[in-house]
Amino acid sequence: MPEKPVRPNRKKVVALGFVLAPVGAGALVMLLEMLNQRVRGVEALSSVVGRRVLVAIPYIPTKAEMALRKKWRKLMILCGVAIVVTLLVLLHFFYMPLDLLLFKALARFA
Repeated sequence: MPEKPVRPNRKKVVALGFVLAPVGAGALVMLLEMLNQRVRGVEALSSVVGRRVLVAIPYIPTKAEMALRKKWRKLMILCGVAIVVTLLVLLHFFYMPLDLLLFKALARFA
């Protein structure tokens, strides 16, 4: 009786998924940006109008907007750290203990 499947190689499929998911997301973002017809910036406005812009008034954020942005930044960093820790815990319990994984990687690359 076979103990290990020959096809599909699940590790390669998962690795390919981890590579292709961000690439696909980046390609979608680039496509949506190219299809977007909004005018952003002084150069885009002058190219649409066909004349030079006399004065460009910069955006001045308020204190409330800056506080909200700082709060969102902290929340995103906290979520990122939580995701990394969760992935490491899942890796430790479901695949291989992290110390053995580290020693195996060091033996392979050293």
